[in-house]
Amino acid sequence: MDFGITIKPDIAIGRILNLTRQAEISGFSFGWVFDSHVIWKEPFPLLTLMAANTKKMRLGTCVTNPAVRDVTVSASLYATLNLASQGRMELGIGRGGDAPGQTAAELKLPHVASASSSHGSRAWSFPTSE
Repeated sequence: MDFGITIKPDIAIGRILNLTRQAEISGFSFGWVFDSHVIWKEPFPLLTLMAANTKKMRLGTCVTNPAVRDVTVSASLYATLNLASQGRMELGIGRGGDAPGQTAAELKLPHVASASSSHGSRAWSFPTSE
């Protein structure tokens, strides 16, 4: 069984990094950061720092909304983060809580493998290449 930590980025960056390191030391496999560009700290710099402070933990957003984040910019961010983390990025994509707009199922993302989860969201895996 895999365990993960989900961080609401309304706490100090140092605390986020300490929690992430402790979770990996404790055997957690995943580190998720809530993505709301209005309410909390920006997740992409945090994911960069989390990747630099861990070695094995898979990292990602919980969830990125393609209706409020440009898909091409998000794809570039994730591709760069995937390289920086040596292939450990996970993309959590969907409309989020009460956000209006497009759902993940309506997206057409070629060259990206997906798998459904038991709660109806989708997990996306990016091929690793340098």
